[in-house]
Amino acid sequence: MKTRLRWAWLVLALAGLAGCGVTDDVRDDEAGVEPQAREQAHDSRVGGETRWVLHPRGTGFDRAETVAHDRDGNIIVAGLFDERLEGGPLALEGDGPNSVLLAKLRPDGQRIWARTFPGDALVRAVTVDRDRNIILAGIADAEPVDFGGGPLSGAFLVKLDREGRHLWSRRFNRFPPNALATDSGGHILLAGDVVTENPVDFGSGPLSTGADSMGVLVRFNPDGGLEWVRGGPSDFRFSHLGVTVDSRDQVYTSGGDRHGRPFIEKVSPDGRQLWMHVLDTVGEVFDVAVHGNRVVATGNFSDPFTFRGRELLPSASLLGVFLVAYTRDGEERWARAIGGEFTSLAMDPRDGVIVTGQYPDRADLGLGPVSGDPFGGNFFVAKYDRIQGDVRWVRTFPSREASAFDVAAASNGESTIVGAFRAPVDFGLGPVTPTPGPDGLSDDLFILRLGE
Repeated sequence: MKTRLRWAWLVLALAGLAGCGVTDDVRDDEAGVEPQAREQAHDSRVGGETRWVLHPRGTGFDRAETVAHDRDGNIIVAGLFDERLEGGPLALEGDGPNSVLLAKLRPDGQRIWARTFPGDALVRAVTVDRDRNIILAGIADAEPVDFGGGPLSGAFLVKLDREGRHLWSRRFNRFPPNALATDSGGHILLAGDVVTENPVDFGSGPLSTGADSMGVLVRFNPDGGLEWVRGGPSDFRFSHLGVTVDSRDQVYTSGGDRHGRPFIEKVSPDGRQLWMHVLDTVGEVFDVAVHGNRVVATGNFSDPFTFRGRELLPSASLLGVFLVAYTRDGEERWARAIGGEFTSLAMDPRDGVIVTGQYPDRADLGLGPVSGDPFGGNFFVAKYDRIQGDVRWVRTFPSREASAFDVAAASNGESTIVGAFRAPVDFGLGPVTPTPGPDGLSDDLFILRLGE
């Protein structure tokens, strides 16, 4: 899960820009589908149909925050709920008024197992290593959380086995972890932000910020021992919001630099900078993904900037949102800009770039204007082509108040989206109304599976 808005919905004005793409060398197709299949996907503009949706009924503040897939295609979902969930594979009794939810589902949505952990905690990121171990990062503020290794307060990093059993955990002074990734050797990459009033010691002494907020990128070994930290007065970034790893264990991270400009950076496995690109605008890059010879990032911006000779313009009234694509050597390839809000980004092995976000009524997300609640928190899921940035399909989910918080791409090209809704929404199988709580309000969680 990345830094994002929750229920304070923006009333947005979108201005779509066509993606600009080029034909690349043969490396662009190394990890993709056959060219004929990719061309058919481009031409059809059809896809993303609803496979299934889970929305267990609760009576409190319930939300699915973050999602990942393991190498078998199983789905790992982390979130939180009050007291109990009723109906479907996720029917559960909690550990009190506040419980952390961790569930493992088959690709068809059937439950393999589900765990609840006592404590008022927010799991902000989840990832799975090659051995199918599960790594969580988050914050426990109001009360400690116990994943099986004892109470944890403040920020935490936890490793569980494939059955959800505790292996080890580490706690830090309070800071917001934003993203997690693992490499082929099981090393863990953590991106987050350290604030002045909460110096953090990752294992090499307290980290001084020298500013109100400072982004950090940290690598741990598979047993949770510190290997290196990027961040500090000599290597200052305002924020580190995204992190991902390619097939050669090279690391890509993103955020905002010391001047408040969006950046994308490539780092070697031993922590050396290989390249860094800063976009000449004000904003942040809050998510990044890599597959084949494409590094794709998304973020927001307030001033026009030029990418591969083309000017991208923000919305006339609010921050714009961009998708930009580079090769793994850092060469610019294509870009798109809209005036909405992206919340998460993923890439699949079939040359798809999947994004989630919010949109206003009559927005054009690339295939013409789409309808939505004029006063609401409508969300969408869209798929673009990795090579050239063309729109493959767009799915919209109008609602007065609903949000997708995270998306994960499966190896078969399908995608899993998680979030919460406080007002009726149709996930593609008919309208669903959230369960009212004692105060008349309730956030029900959802897990949504879309086709390729």
